[in-house]
Amino acid sequence: MSDLLMDIDLDFFFAPPMYHPGESHPERFKPWLSPQDFLKYLAAAGIKMPPVEAAGMEDHRQAYFCWKRAGCRNAIVVHFDAHSDCYGSFPEIVHCGNFIRKALNEGIVRRIVWVLPAWFYHNPGHPVASDALNSLKRGAYRPLPLKVVSFTELPAASGLSFSGVAPRMVTLALSTSYVPESAFESHFVPLAGAFGISHSGVPSVA
Repeated sequence: MSDLLMDIDLDFFFAPPMYHPGESHPERFKPWLSPQDFLKYLAAAGIKMPPVEAAGMEDHRQAYFCWKRAGCRNAIVVHFDAHSDCYGSFPEIVHCGNFIRKALNEGIVRRIVWVLPAWFYHNPGHPVASDALNSLKRGAYRPLPLKVVSFTELPAASGLSFSGVAPRMVTLALSTSYVPESAFESHFVPLAGAFGISHSGVPSVA
């Protein structure tokens, strides 16, 4: 099996997350999944922890640079996120909406498993969910080696066996513009601890 990269955005854990950066209704963004239950689910899927390497960051695009510095090639990325991050916009730069597509184009990644939050299917009219589901329906990602599964379907629907596999790297993004301020203490800190990521204040990767 190719190297496994696990990429996690904290907006995955909130139902729903912010659609536009800085939306001012934090009471709407309630966690639907705890870090503890997430880790239990990974263990049940056979994914071994801790990973070989792990990195925490505020800006999700930094995951691309982490993979590049680590020399990752032809990897499979399992992407836990409310957004695909495979958009084709502004291809001349690496940003939080296209960094996985950039990694794919450069051979860092060869396959993407996008894990959707379970709440998508219960709130299909919400802008975040409808944007993703409508894009999939239109075939927007059809040219990409992208498999989309719900969190509750992993790993069976991914077509991969994770039994006994330790990720080559875990990247964990706080994405402060899309989650409530409480997300750092409630989700980032326990997940960072589980993955062996040191943290002090708001995380960052230069």
